[in-house]
Amino acid sequence: MRQEVRDHKGQIIQRKTEVAYPRGKKGQAEFSAVTLCKGPHRLIIHNDGHHKKRQAANIAHELSHELLIHPSKPLLNETGSRHYDANIEEEAAWLGPALLISEEAALLVAERKYSLTEASDIYGASEEVVRMRLNVTSAYRRSRSKQQAA
Repeated sequence: MRQEVRDHKGQIIQRKTEVAYPRGKKGQAEFSAVTLCKGPHRLIIHNDGHHKKRQAANIAHELSHELLIHPSKPLLNETGSRHYDANIEEEAAWLGPALLISEEAALLVAERKYSLTEASDIYGASEEVVRMRLNVTSAYRRSRSKQQAA
């Protein structure tokens, strides 16, 4: 709900927007983040009820849409359902984790033999994201090859 605060002349001096949270545990767990677009402006709204590492993944995913120059669409289609394009979402699902754990970071984790928990804490990403990036970059294999060559 939007509220306006006016001065004695009736001029708007402040606008307040009340934050609406998804109701129920299911809604709170399911909503991650969304990017709202208006002209050239973008606003990422994310679920701050999620763990900080999940929030980082949610925001990285939304930023990925912008970096990949995905077209903006209205939040809902004409039937009231959310716009969903599996190809676009898959692209963002691959780039988002890479923004959190770069290839170089994954190699460093493997070379220094950090545990998933240590790497997760260092980079502020979930253990699942760290594991995914270690796997897709072949960081452990490349680290072993590098050590054998030395």
